[in-house]
Amino acid sequence: MLDTTTRIAEETLVRLKQPSAVRFIRLGQGGTWAEEAIANGTIPFKYRNVAHAPCAAGNWDEVRRQILASGRKQGALGGDLRELRDFYELDDHCLWVTIAGGHLWWAFVEGPAIASNEDGEDRPMRLRRTLDGWHSYNLQGDPLTVKALSSVLTRVTAYQRTLCKVGPDDYLLR
Repeated sequence: MLDTTTRIAEETLVRLKQPSAVRFIRLGQGGTWAEEAIANGTIPFKYRNVAHAPCAAGNWDEVRRQILASGRKQGALGGDLRELRDFYELDDHCLWVTIAGGHLWWAFVEGPAIASNEDGEDRPMRLRRTLDGWHSYNLQGDPLTVKALSSVLTRVTAYQRTLCKVGPDDYLLR
């Protein structure tokens, strides 16, 4: 796994003081996109049942229609909509985290979600670009290894969907 010990942008330091939200995202099924996403400074999201355009436009009625037309059950609709809305609507001050290669990685995005234009069932449909890459260390320069983190935080990896809230924020932001 690549270690992006890139400089932290000053804007990132400002955002870390009070993120608007914190979200965990799984970078592909089983983390299959993690190395690529970390190297490229992107946050990919697959969800092939819905086109990018209605999500980008905030047309959630059309998104709902496309989800149901794809054969998804009504019971999954709420979670699907929540994940898509979070991916598209959370602002640049949302702290995104993932776990890959034995480390917790964190990033902020810069700009809106965009279509990825990649072909293939196993490729993401949409992505967001990070402000200054993914980081796997704290502000003191210490690596954020999973084995050194509280299980209160790392249990998020057991979540079966792609994207979810992370808690407790206060532990994560120390």
